[in-house]
Amino acid sequence: MGERSTGEGHVAASELFDFAQRLGFEPSQIGAALEYATDKRLLDAAPRNSGTSESLYFRITTVGAYTTRVLLAYFAYMDAVVVDTPIIDQVYRNIIHDAHPLPDRLNRAEFFRVYLDNQWAKMVSDDLPWLWSETSSKLREDIRKIGRIADPGTWSWDEQ
Repeated sequence: MGERSTGEGHVAASELFDFAQRLGFEPSQIGAALEYATDKRLLDAAPRNSGTSESLYFRITTVGAYTTRVLLAYFAYMDAVVVDTPIIDQVYRNIIHDAHPLPDRLNRAEFFRVYLDNQWAKMVSDDLPWLWSETSSKLREDIRKIGRIADPGTWSWDEQ
């Protein structure tokens, strides 16, 4: 939304709430996510006056853009965030668990990527500003690259 905005990348909070609610999120979830992203400097929040009322606007920061456009495609980042991500599908919750040796962490990252693919497939909107599928493909290649380097003889995720 910010890329299409004429307001220097700022998007009204009301537009963000409308968009996220159309995707099935509750207002409390959206508010918590916006607050968290602002606290972590992924978003900037700015009040703006329009006529007689003041509205809150958000804009992605360079840290937020780097996180969504670059970091998500790297094994090292996903390996770090998987431990803090709630896994709501019981099947994946049973196979995505604590791992220490690199081959186990690579397998966990691949299962996590497939889990995220399945969750993304549930999105009902075709007009999304960002596509997980592009990031997933890059992540898949990074996982395989590291697997081939780390343990070329036994890497279990063959090229397909």
